Amino acid sequence: GRRLLILLGALLPALAISVYLPSLRHGFLDWDDGLYVERNPHVRELSWDTVRWSFTRFHASNWHPLTWLSHALDNEVYGLRRPWGHHLTNVLVHAANALLVLLVVRRLARGLWAPVLTAAIFAFHPLRVEVVSWVSERKEILCTLFMLLGILAYLRESRRPSLKGRLLVLALFAAALLSKPMAVTLPFVFLLLDWWPLKRLSWKQVWE
Repeated sequence: GRRLLILLGALLPALAISVYLPSLRHGFLDWDDGLYVERNPHVRELSWDTVRWSFTRFHASNWHPLTWLSHALDNEVYGLRRPWGHHLTNVLVHAANALLVLLVVRRLARGLWAPVLTAAIFAFHPLRVEVVSWVSERKEILCTLFMLLGILAYLRESRRPSLKGRLLVLALFAAALLSKPMAVTLPFVFLLLDWWPLKRLSWKQVWE
């Protein structure tokens, strides 16, 4: 079972990448991509000025510093003349998210096929097309990445409580918030996990 899980864990991201590889042939979409990346002078390069701007300014009605820094890193590596690089980042992060879904559900559910099917639905569902193929939706997939990592860290900390484990959960929660404010819901997800499957919901967990 463990070998099969490792095999499927390697196969699932590879299939996710292959499904979304055609997006690398696309350019930027003139619907937020210009505002976020193409015509945004603040993410033309990765520098201390970019870092300062990302953490201290709103742009396009958004404040998500890690998302801005990821766009700046793409520009540093690929520039604006290679939009395929920006799409590739989205594809790779989505593939990583599919693997994380597999690991999270594996911790929550018994058996093998429930986690595999859940991760496959997440990886290949048509609703993911917009998120992966649209450069401006980087905030969504980055937020998902850190939320899933946060859930894994929380499940581990629940079995082996420690200050280091709690700080890791807090750091991943902060990273998710710095990617997209939607992550504000993550503590409520933790409470749901405390109710099931951890079955330890109490005022102590609510206070934490």
